[in-house]
Amino acid sequence: MKLVSFLAACALLAAAAGTAVAETIALSAGNPAWAFDDGSREFSVGAGGGLTRGNGVLRLDGDFAFGGRYAAVALAMDYPDAEEFRFRVRTAASRIAVRFEDAAGRIHEHSAKLSGSDADFQEVGFPVAASAQNGGEPFAPPLKSIRILIHANGFRTDAGFAEIRDVRLTGVSGAKGVIACRAASPEEHFVTPGDAAPFRLSVLAGKEQFSPEELRYRCLDYSGNETASGTASFDAKERILSVPPPQKPGYYDLEFPALGIRSSVVAGEPYTGVAEEYFAMDFSLNGRKRFDTAAFGGFLRVLARNGIGWGRDRFAWGELHPEPGRFDFDGRGERSETLHRLAGEAGISIFDTFREAPAWNRRLRTDRDAEGSETGHYSYGCNVFPRNLIDAARSLAVVASRWSSGKALAVWDAPDAGFGNGFPAEFVTALTKAVSTRFSLDKVPVLLVGGGLAGIRGEDDMLYRAYVSGGLLDDVDAVSLQSGEEISEIEYRVAGLRATERARKNNRAGIPYWITGSGGSWTDESGTGRPEAGTDRRIAAQLVARAIEFRALGAEKFFPFTGKDDRGGERNFGMLDRNDAPLRSMAAYAYLPRALAHREYVGDLKIDGVMRSRVFTDGRDAVACLYAGGERSPLKLPEGLEILKAAGADGRTLEVRDGLVPMDDGIVYLYCDTFGLLPYLEVETPAMELYRLARGFKPAARAAKPVVIQPGYELDGMLYDRFGYRVKNGETVLFKVFFNNLSDKEVTVEPYLNLPAGIRYIEEKKPEEEKDAKKKAERLKLDILPGTQAEYVFRVRFDPSLDRREYTTFSVADRNSNATPLVIAVKPYQVERIALSPGAGPTDWIDFSRPADWKSERIPSAGPDIRAKFRASARKGGLRLEVQVLDETQECDFPAAEAWRGDSVQIALQLRRSAGDFSAPVQAFCAARSREGEKMVRQAPGGGSGPAEGAALAFSRNDGVSSYYVIDIPASALGVPALEKGMMFGISLKVNSAAADGRSGSLSWGDFRNPALFQQLEF
Repeated sequence: MKLVSFLAACALLAAAAGTAVAETIALSAGNPAWAFDDGSREFSVGAGGGLTRGNGVLRLDGDFAFGGRYAAVALAMDYPDAEEFRFRVRTAASRIAVRFEDAAGRIHEHSAKLSGSDADFQEVGFPVAASAQNGGEPFAPPLKSIRILIHANGFRTDAGFAEIRDVRLTGVSGAKGVIACRAASPEEHFVTPGDAAPFRLSVLAGKEQFSPEELRYRCLDYSGNETASGTASFDAKERILSVPPPQKPGYYDLEFPALGIRSSVVAGEPYTGVAEEYFAMDFSLNGRKRFDTAAFGGFLRVLARNGIGWGRDRFAWGELHPEPGRFDFDGRGERSETLHRLAGEAGISIFDTFREAPAWNRRLRTDRDAEGSETGHYSYGCNVFPRNLIDAARSLAVVASRWSSGKALAVWDAPDAGFGNGFPAEFVTALTKAVSTRFSLDKVPVLLVGGGLAGIRGEDDMLYRAYVSGGLLDDVDAVSLQSGEEISEIEYRVAGLRATERARKNNRAGIPYWITGSGGSWTDESGTGRPEAGTDRRIAAQLVARAIEFRALGAEKFFPFTGKDDRGGERNFGMLDRNDAPLRSMAAYAYLPRALAHREYVGDLKIDGVMRSRVFTDGRDAVACLYAGGERSPLKLPEGLEILKAAGADGRTLEVRDGLVPMDDGIVYLYCDTFGLLPYLEVETPAMELYRLARGFKPAARAAKPVVIQPGYELDGMLYDRFGYRVKNGETVLFKVFFNNLSDKEVTVEPYLNLPAGIRYIEEKKPEEEKDAKKKAERLKLDILPGTQAEYVFRVRFDPSLDRREYTTFSVADRNSNATPLVIAVKPYQVERIALSPGAGPTDWIDFSRPADWKSERIPSAGPDIRAKFRASARKGGLRLEVQVLDETQECDFPAAEAWRGDSVQIALQLRRSAGDFSAPVQAFCAARSREGEKMVRQAPGGGSGPAEGAALAFSRNDGVSSYYVIDIPASALGVPALEKGMMFGISLKVNSAAADGRSGSLSWGDFRNPALFQQLEF
């Protein structure tokens, strides 16, 4: 019997016996997820070369002339169980290798000898199993990634290639018919109503043929109603699925139930006319190691098609300028070159930013610090900002001048959060001022944007005051603010920020706001790379409502976060799915320019039952944007109001019956005649005042002083947070600053200190002798040569009279006005200490219910709505905390991992070798009676939300007016075998308060966010 016949007979017998027939899954060479790997993650020097695709072939080139051990092509995805991995290869290499990464993260490498001739293709196969090189470690299915490698020592020359085709997995059982499927480009998902050309999807990994039942599809509209169904056609040679396109405007889900495919199509006329610059997009892309240029180019064309003309991204400054005097735009900086080239071709302007200084212009302290630009975590006190501002500003001027598509630059991304290591405002402000001066001197035609603040909630108003008082607004053209607050809170926060600007009494009130970081996260619960439809609608409504709200408040640009699928798993903010198909959030935002471009805010529609009803007009017709805060029953229109059209979030026409407008989308657009709308319009709204202030702002030249004052003091020995420094009453502190001359002329500065009551200058030579600071400054002149800096050192004492409730500021300035002042904020603190003896009774009750202990989450802020106290006791085996909370209700309808969002107690402890040692990891826990019952969850280290091993919670409610928590934490959970005499821990407690409508705030004993400001527990 022939082998083929025998195998066929075996297949028939297996089918007759009811067992699954092993199948072959083809892995398309056209899959853009195939990625080049130069080996630099494993070895210090990577190989040159690259990856190209065409005619069903992957071509892998490796250039080893300057080092590198191997070049590889990799494909990461969720693979089915398979017996063998096979492909055909043409190469002059003497061997080829593959690496399988299993579910446990273990690598299994196999290799095969080749003929060494590139004349013909050779067939190779490898078992999907453990390898001898892996020390006998077993293979843990499922397979997570595959790499095909060519090694430098496999060629007779310094370079070589491998052409790879017919890639497949054999012996596959129990897999879906299609594992990976996507359109040729993101722009294929956007069609014009009435187009006859079919919508096509490429099967990148799947069976070689499909049955008619497997080809059954259905289309669903934005609300989830089925609009079409049928049988798709399949071109087996080209591996293309084709279906008819939708004929009416709107968003459509496309599903193949039997194949497990979920995709989408958006139908709409292309945007016509001049794009308005308000509508933009955050890419969150360039920080990645690599991206698919064809797919990204298609995404940029999607933006242009929909009237979105700006994009925001982050370049890796150190890769563009890896060492002094050498830029590398064509090497590791090539990603930025490609991004800007593609943006220029699509007519998209780029708003660049960055979040780390080049290695040659910073001093990090640990391996963890070197990864901080990716993780947002640095060691306490590590100064992540450039040490030489003159060189930093010159470098950024070269980078910003490089690309014609680069129209704006923000100095640092989220400096007030982890990416700035929580440093006070003067550090990034000094860098911004230096860049402003350099750009002005070199006539760099790029807008300079400041702030990059990671939010405008709660205490961030206080943070904004630090930036404003430090002169940031004088040296930028716009301010970047990240926004993640509730829609109802935005107006209040913007009003607070504008009030801060007005209080400064300069001409910068109303400076343009560029809104970034605004989006909603979703998880891939279905395994299809997309959110559930209800989640998708909610995120879309909130995103669009936020864009509308900021527009009504006068913001100049809006960059939703983020266009591309940014994580592929948990807490994904992408507006496209993992296959670049649009989500409802993308469809809804893409419609927004069609509704609002070149329309001005004129007031609010008087209507009940909505959260917001902003109205915009271009003088001809008006559009009222109604946001209900979620899906709700139909909305009754005001009596007598005539509308021209009602449109849903995606622009589809909605049917209005008996004056009732469907609100299933959570947001709706009412088009009306402007004059007919006037009787229903409220013009003098709080938003209108803010809108007029922003629209009336008159741009002026930046201050761009020739000298920039830079903080030169190290923070590893100071207690600080993003608002300023914590000092002890009576303490004397030494400060050092640098006066940097960025100009091409010698400049003379006369330093002086502007000190308020409670802060006194101390003579350096004679500390006991106090002198008047101004008289001291009159005797000091610094002559600074071009391109150099001068050092100025001073000491100040903080008297007991200094206000402990608020930050107090003082400044370093130049009498000759060659520099804007450097402003420093300080606030007194006092560490409270608890002494515990293992085995002894509990401490006295400690109450922390003062207004100063409270942080409000309400807009506007409200005082404490709970009272809290605790006491502590210990035994060698562990620590016990008893917490009593006076609270009339107990609200915590969340899973244990998210119990901090409701009524709960959070505890943070850090082992201390000495009073000033903050190096040990923080051990953080959350205790609550949550949806899952009474549970303790570990929150740190690791940022996780897993069980707290050995920790226990006993919870009770007393008479319906108080909650009582008894929390036991074993010594092992604190990183020690037992609690012994002489041990010391930093400690902070945070009691969260919530109501049925959300969090109201929290009481804290010790600063829960900052280990340096923990209280102290001593044994």
